[in-house]
Amino acid sequence: MTTLLPERLILLLNNKNIDWDNNCNFNAAGKVSNFKQEALTNSFSMRCVPKGELVTSEAKNALYVLEAIMQTSTRGEFSIIFTRLSNHCGLQNKDPNMFKSMLRDYWQDLGQYPKSLIDKACDKYRRLPSGNNFMPKSGVLINLMDAEFHKMQTMHKRINIILGNVKPRVEKTNKPLSLSDTIKNMGV
Repeated sequence: MTTLLPERLILLLNNKNIDWDNNCNFNAAGKVSNFKQEALTNSFSMRCVPKGELVTSEAKNALYVLEAIMQTSTRGEFSIIFTRLSNHCGLQNKDPNMFKSMLRDYWQDLGQYPKSLIDKACDKYRRLPSGNNFMPKSGVLINLMDAEFHKMQTMHKRINIILGNVKPRVEKTNKPLSLSDTIKNMGV
């Protein structure tokens, strides 16, 4: 996945010294302006989220590529992936009704994952040396996808932060909310 994105942007998105959650208060020069954050900045150099025409242009292109990679499969594509896997797991003479039921369960558990990750996870499972004569449990496939899926989600969020599509986290206050504000926050 990351080979499709510019190396400069990947380095930026993986930079742990950027305040992606907007925890620090930066002044116009990009320096931490809140005295409380002094201990944080003494341990490492925290920076604000970068902006600029070049970064924004690369981020827009990367978002397009990443969203294409993160597309979920249709039920038909999903069925093809699992039918192919079942041929390697001793289910050649499967009862069609049982197989449809099994596919529904897999769809319910894995349908929100990107097609590319599901396909990769099934390929990895098939290649495991432990003699996989049975269809994997959904949890096994999730474990095979989880790290890459988390990485995709993090990159997607950070690209959207660069583009200004995600609002920064709101500072929590100790001030009690009014009843009307509480109801608004509940979405009622």
